[in-house]
Amino acid sequence: MSVDREDQLGKLADELTPAIEAGETLDFKELAERFELPASEVERCALAVQALHTSMDEDLSTRGGLQPPALPSDFELRGELGRGGMGIVYRVHQRSLNREVALKVLRPGDLLFGDAIERFEREARSLARLRHRHIVSVHEVGHAEGFLYFTMDLIDGGTLGELVADDMITTTQAVRLLRQVASAMAFAHGRGVVHRDLKPANILVDGQGDAFVVDFGLARDLGAAAAMTLTGQLIGTPSYMSPEQALGDTARIGESSDIYALGAILYECLTRQAPF
Repeated sequence: MSVDREDQLGKLADELTPAIEAGETLDFKELAERFELPASEVERCALAVQALHTSMDEDLSTRGGLQPPALPSDFELRGELGRGGMGIVYRVHQRSLNREVALKVLRPGDLLFGDAIERFEREARSLARLRHRHIVSVHEVGHAEGFLYFTMDLIDGGTLGELVADDMITTTQAVRLLRQVASAMAFAHGRGVVHRDLKPANILVDGQGDAFVVDFGLARDLGAAAAMTLTGQLIGTPSYMSPEQALGDTARIGESSDIYALGAILYECLTRQAPF
């Protein structure tokens, strides 16, 4: 996609958002002519904005969350564990192996975005080849009613972010956890994978006080022939974002970006506030 075309789609989305929220009737032909875009792309953009608007309404109006797809008979749904930028995570029982696992499903609205699907599948691929004591392992990837999902280790416990917020972590514990996370990221970097969104919410802590890195949805495979992210697109979470990420300089995003995030996380663990 050219920069000009991307810019036009961005402006179109900005105009469509309030119109769709207000329930206005859209004239795809007029919009296509005004933004100099194919009518099919205007309609696709409108569908995407509508899906995101609907998803946000559902998130705000229901505690139970979006209904999961009909999963294969091997999985018995036990409840929702949480949701992030790329998907919703459920607790399920895998009958064939008699074990509890976490199952992540791509959000329905994201199915309209081809790059979102590719990012989701890339997360599964990245995790599947990262076998480390402190990285959550992926078991399998599948489809259900058109939805993408993958299963992974179930970590009973909370996030590092919750421990910090509840003031339930000491300096010694923080250093121990960050050493484990640093070990996990050194392992990932050695295999060409950069996380790009390390933050307390993406570090799980189990009942034994051990850390596990999750959510590689924004990970960039350094061995890939081409980066998926367009130059100038922000990747990550602002409080833990390295300068090159904040600038949208994707060519410079690499292992050092994750190392910067580790420093920001340790700072928050010690001071109970983000560095910025």
